[in-house]
Amino acid sequence: MASLNRIELIGNLTHDPEIKATPAGRAVGRLRLAVNKRVSDGAGGFTEKATFLDIEVWDKVATFARDYLKKGRQVFVDGYVDMDHWDDKTTGQKRSKLKIIANNLQSLGARPQGDGATPPPARGQVPVNAGANGESDQDGGGNGENDY
Repeated sequence: MASLNRIELIGNLTHDPEIKATPAGRAVGRLRLAVNKRVSDGAGGFTEKATFLDIEVWDKVATFARDYLKKGRQVFVDGYVDMDHWDDKTTGQKRSKLKIIANNLQSLGARPQGDGATPPPARGQVPVNAGANGESDQDGGGNGENDY
């Protein structure tokens, strides 16, 4: 039986990217994306409803995010859905949370005024196809809350 785990999103960053390095020296980070949806208000009008998503980025995608993306920037995300599992340190309960792992990011639209970031490369799209040793590494090897 076939299955597919792929997601494509367009939204705006709610914070500057938070990029760190693992003990092995790999770039890893998190982005927070707001995706809006038009919803009928029942009186013939529409309102916007925002959904906030956590996006995890690795290696070249993390480096691209750090170097070229800032809060408010509109971004296209191509990736897949993953589940984090951990034990809550205060209650000891098992917890879980959905997150998006980005294989590609692309900056959309014009750069905001006063952003200070260098313009992105012409294509703006950076695939994660290889780890530091050239092996395929689509899932980043991350396991959630303790990645960095």
